[in-house]
Amino acid sequence: MPHGALPSEKQAAAILPESAMKIESLMHRNVRATRPWDSALDALRSMWEGDCGVLPVVDAGGRVTGIVTDRDLAMAAMLRGQELSELHVDEVASRPVVACLEDGSLSVVHALMRRHQLRRLPVIDVRGRLVGIVTLADVLRNALDDPRPEELRDALETASAIHERRSVGPACALPAHRRELEGRREAAMAQVVRDRQCDLEC
Repeated sequence: MPHGALPSEKQAAAILPESAMKIESLMHRNVRATRPWDSALDALRSMWEGDCGVLPVVDAGGRVTGIVTDRDLAMAAMLRGQELSELHVDEVASRPVVACLEDGSLSVVHALMRRHQLRRLPVIDVRGRLVGIVTLADVLRNALDDPRPEELRDALETASAIHERRSVGPACALPAHRRELEGRREAAMAQVVRDRQCDLEC
């Protein structure tokens, strides 16, 4: 499968029990995207207008070829000493793409987010074309709506794995303001999930 999940979805889901919840039930379908030839400035403007911090990068056929965040754009401009208008998205985008299929299970989302410490995953069809995006916030909200304790536990473990400290270089130690705000919001949601789990188990 072009530009598919790394590792394969079967490998990723093998570490978790199969969930009946499908990714297509959680994902956002109206997703902004950018093209490899767009300028970094255009990509950042699209993020601002859409109030989002990440854009999947798609080719002319709509296939996902990369992903770029506001942090990627800011760091590239700073480290290269170039204006955003002088940089192309293709120069900044992260590859390979960690993505999931729309008809996959929630177990795949948990596994990929944990393994790669990602808050967001592009959702693709069998041809690798972008159809949506699923976020950690979506996973936490689903856990709040699901009465089963195991769903709450899985969501908390995923949030914990994503926020574990990683060994990074000095440049990566400068989080974007939006990343900090998202981290606070996700931590608050995780606390609500913990409270709900305690109510069910105590």
